[in-house]
Amino acid sequence: MVNNLRIMIYNVEHFSGIGKGYYQFITKFWRYIFPCKEVILELGRLIQELDPDLIFLVEVKKAVVGETFEHINKILKYPHHFFFTKYEHILSNVPIVRGNGCAVFSKHEMINRKKEYFKNGFTKKAFIKFDIQDKTFFVLHLPLGIKTRDEDLHELIKYVEESEKEVVILGDFNTFNGRIETHDLVQKCGLINANALHRKTYPSWNPKREFDYVLLSKKIHVKNFNVCETNLSDHLPLIVEID
Repeated sequence: MVNNLRIMIYNVEHFSGIGKGYYQFITKFWRYIFPCKEVILELGRLIQELDPDLIFLVEVKKAVVGETFEHINKILKYPHHFFFTKYEHILSNVPIVRGNGCAVFSKHEMINRKKEYFKNGFTKKAFIKFDIQDKTFFVLHLPLGIKTRDEDLHELIKYVEESEKEVVILGDFNTFNGRIETHDLVQKCGLINANALHRKTYPSWNPKREFDYVLLSKKIHVKNFNVCETNLSDHLPLIVEID
């Protein structure tokens, strides 16, 4: 039985190293196609230092051009891992775009893994659910459009309510309107936000928005929570320890 579980969620912005100002979206735009190897190595060292049991990385690539999933996987060497694409659309087979998605790394076996799709919006948007012993995990990256995002959050309620185990939701929700967007999900599913003080995670150089979330069933005890200060991405990573 897993007693303590240390979790990390981090939107790594395709390992572009954009973490010092909006101007870098222009000066380093080419890194979206050719990610920075130094950033990958630095993130690998950070993760090894923090030593999480479960890692959810958003905006990773498994593609012909700009491969990052296998690079970080070789550094971390976690026994259990998988990659999934967030969108399926007409551009999914273009080499530069193909394979944009998310990655999960775990020290513990992940069972009953299933890819689900939200029904709303123009493109098919995926999220993954899996079990680690007595808990069900949902990992997702929500869209920028507020209408579709709201519809996805309300559809997620159904999946959470169907779970027979305690639930942990990890995601970059892109909640530009703040935690009011997660209110119905939290209330109807009996969840708590591990980020009790609602510390902001975006942009990393001057955090003003709470985009990144760890939501949990109320019966799960949060032992420790921290927002890690780093400039490797435009987001800041969350570190949560639960039992």
